[in-house]
Amino acid sequence: MQNSELEKLVMQLIMNGGNAKSSMMEAINYARNNEFETAKQKIEDAEASINEAHEIQTKLLVTEARGENYQFSLLLTHSQDHLMNALNAIDLGKEIVALWEIVYKKLGGESNE
Repeated sequence: MQNSELEKLVMQLIMNGGNAKSSMMEAINYARNNEFETAKQKIEDAEASINEAHEIQTKLLVTEARGENYQFSLLLTHSQDHLMNALNAIDLGKEIVALWEIVYKKLGGESNE
């Protein structure tokens, strides 16, 4: 794999990981404001971004498994950090959204949407 191709994949990984985390944080904010349908759409957006990131990561793993070596870099490590943070944000964010929904139902609230 050429360095330019690796850099392109790494940047896409960072972008998709960042988008996933941002969408999840938006979902939490919508849930806090009792806008659960919008929150659920943002969760779907986060999952779509993380799926794209996983595809890129799989491509990198397959390349390495084939014996094609590429130079590790701080940027590559940073991209993996973004992916892991996004995965954690999605896992925890789904629980937070669900908790907000329970809170609003227990308080007798109706959705703002």
